[in-house]
Amino acid sequence: MNQYAIFIQAYNSYLNGALFHKNGKAGAQFLAVPLAQALNETRARHELIREKKSPYIKATAERLEEQWIELVEIANSLRLSERQLDDALSRSIRLEKGLEY
Repeated sequence: MNQYAIFIQAYNSYLNGALFHKNGKAGAQFLAVPLAQALNETRARHELIREKKSPYIKATAERLEEQWIELVEIANSLRLSERQLDDALSRSIRLEKGLEY
């Protein structure tokens, strides 16, 4: 699953005022989990291919770097700190595992 694409879709809905959750219109904090997931996936994919030597891999690494920069800029524009993103992602993982409700 491409977390970057999922986040960008949600972010565009947010910008268009069309992102909702069960209690109404979603705020920036609602984007914290998908943004953190996208950042983590982008970083992990970049680390996996960074050391490989081929034109295809180099282009992919450059695209991932561009995605990373874009995600960080979005996080800054939403005023979501690294700590907020980490906390949101940790809570999401605990919920998925049934460790929190």
